Amino acid sequence: LKARSVHKGDLRATKIDVITDSTPSTLRKLTDLEKVIRRSRIDEPVQQKGLKVLNRLIQAEARAHGISATRLRLHGMDPIDTLVDIMGAVIGLSLLGIRQVVSSPIPVGSGIKGMAPATAELLKGIPIYSLQIAQELTTPTGAALLTTLSTDFSPTPPITLHSGGYGAGTLDLAVGPNLLRVLIGESLSLDHAYETDRVIE
Repeated sequence: LKARSVHKGDLRATKIDVITDSTPSTLRKLTDLEKVIRRSRIDEPVQQKGLKVLNRLIQAEARAHGISATRLRLHGMDPIDTLVDIMGAVIGLSLLGIRQVVSSPIPVGSGIKGMAPATAELLKGIPIYSLQIAQELTTPTGAALLTTLSTDFSPTPPITLHSGGYGAGTLDLAVGPNLLRVLIGESLSLDHAYETDRVIE
């Protein structure tokens, strides 16, 4: 993994590139990725969370293509990128000690090119909005991560903010910077956030 700082518009963000050698991958099916995770030395609870995300992705792809999960091939998906995306996210959340994930409504593109069939499967029942651009703004892997790990989809909840940052996507978009913003904080109850007095002057 190679991390570098980039600018998207006026914002600085971190771009992570997955560097692989030229050896062709022997991973042909999405179910092959399950074996890689199970054989890894990653802690069991983190493995299970990653497998849950992967299984959700596999089931959505199978429904979208109308075939069984065991026959599902990796169409247009790089197996190493998919593994890094999924396990990188769940390992990162574990290392940061994150106990709950809340996501804003999910942006999608417009038209046939704007949302893959598997993404549409994964986002059923989830709040989405369109940026009216004919580009894929949320991938199936991203949708699987968000819909598996998030407990709520709403505007930013009340938190005491501790830190945050931006992750950069590869594409440059006409509608704005291609970024994922992460905010980390402690949950805050509005009922007991501050001592208040009502004063009439």
